[in-house]
Amino acid sequence: MKKILFALSIVLSCLAVSGCLDLPNNVPPPKTYMLSVKPTVQRHRPLTKDILVVRQALAIPPYDNDQFVYRTSHIRYLSDYYHSFLVAPVVQVTEMTMGSIEAANIFDDVLFADAYLGKRQYVLQPVLVSLYADYRNSTKPCGVVVMRYLLYRDKDKKIVMNRAFNASIPLAHKTNDALVKAWNQAFANILTRLNRRLIGIVDD
Repeated sequence: MKKILFALSIVLSCLAVSGCLDLPNNVPPPKTYMLSVKPTVQRHRPLTKDILVVRQALAIPPYDNDQFVYRTSHIRYLSDYYHSFLVAPVVQVTEMTMGSIEAANIFDDVLFADAYLGKRQYVLQPVLVSLYADYRNSTKPCGVVVMRYLLYRDKDKKIVMNRAFNASIPLAHKTNDALVKAWNQAFANILTRLNRRLIGIVDD
């Protein structure tokens, strides 16, 4: 009997793949999203003539995945195949970080690591530590972002900053559109604080 059922399942699978068997399709199509943070111009002239090189951001699992992550309890996390990022979060984080620092006009130039081979005064390594929807309290859902930024001088490899920045923004509604907006606000908050820290370092 088991052999008959196994053979039948193979036949049905082959028919479905070939299109001969019309199976109901009630599965919703996946939705994709992009993060967006508008850089804020802070000054007309660079604060320093030093050059900042930004490395590709790293991500701690499971946030190195494109899928949205929901935290539903102290130990339970869920990933959502049907709601994900169109572009990998580490790529978006790298671009947002560079855009924010460049707009702040702190350094003479802000360059991506792979695009610059000359003398590098400062090197910044972004690390995405957390990026999830906090649904532990169903009446107060939040979008959570935690970033760590490591800054060192290239000439002597001295670390001048190793700091984590976190932000938790309440959701206007318990929807994924509201979640992405909360994440955008969280990143904007973190990048503003990062720029202030960088200004304090180069302005010493």
